[in-house]
Amino acid sequence: MPVGGKRDLMTAADYLTDVDLLQVNAFLDQHEDAKALIDAGDLVFVWLWERRSGARPGVGRACLRAALSDLCRRHRRIRTVIIDLKPYQYVVSDGAGMPTAVHIEKLEAMDHPQSFLDGLRLDQLVRGHCRYIVNRDVDNPNAAMRVLGLAGLAQQKGLWKDGG
Repeated sequence: MPVGGKRDLMTAADYLTDVDLLQVNAFLDQHEDAKALIDAGDLVFVWLWERRSGARPGVGRACLRAALSDLCRRHRRIRTVIIDLKPYQYVVSDGAGMPTAVHIEKLEAMDHPQSFLDGLRLDQLVRGHCRYIVNRDVDNPNAAMRVLGLAGLAQQKGLWKDGG
């Protein structure tokens, strides 16, 4: 679905799932230049990715590069890849009731992705930008409804800062 600006991006995300809406909101909240990136070209969001214990080293790298290469080949205006540094399956709320070893493994899994991803040079692959976000609301339906409601109110009142 082609989108034209901040409002359209939020509307497109609303047609998907709560986590999609919250990821788009995290991008808009955490990057002051979001409007410029939207205007510069298409965006690719990467947030449902996995890290599996015992996987052969390099498999994730190869998979991500192949997927982005394919997307860039089919959609020539992709200029920004946005990656959630918090793997969806490694959500750590308070750690209560979780075995210590599992809690530590999840925390470590969230510390390593940015340096790994920087080494992939995904910005060169899309001939643009690689931006990182952290979706703190995960897939919370109440948070998604709040974001959608605030976006609707702002749109109705014309409060969008960028007019997008």
